[in-house]
Amino acid sequence: MWEICLIATELFFSRQDGSVFQGQLTRDRHAVPVTRDHMYGQQARPAAAGAAARAAE
Repeated sequence: MWEICLIATELFFSRQDGSVFQGQLTRDRHAVPVTRDHMYGQQARPAAAGAAARAAE
């Protein structure tokens, strides 16, 4: 049964017909962040600032 599931998953993604969605259920809407920006915010800001400075030149 497991092999059938893996084959179906491989076909699903190899034909590029599918999408993956992820959700979280909580009692309190503010218990988890809405986006994952908090994970990448510190790393993305310096690169974005440098790209903006180069574009302005």
